[in-house]
Amino acid sequence: MRSKTPRSHASPQVRTTPAAAEAAGVVWAMDFMSDSPSDGRRFWSWTVVDAFTREAVATRADLQLTGD
Repeated sequence: MRSKTPRSHASPQVRTTPAAAEAAGVVWAMDFMSDSPSDGRRFWSWTVVDAFTREAVATRADLQLTGD
């Protein structure tokens, strides 16, 4: 039986926390989600949220989202 060699793991990197949003319109977050109803068709939604106000700046839902 062949003996396994131990895996070499990358050294851990020190992660820094990103700076908090200090004003509206400075930091945004976006998210893609997909779901399918009982008929099997899949639809997608794309949402952009302002990180300071937690307000949805843009939302788009469609059966097919392109890069347009």
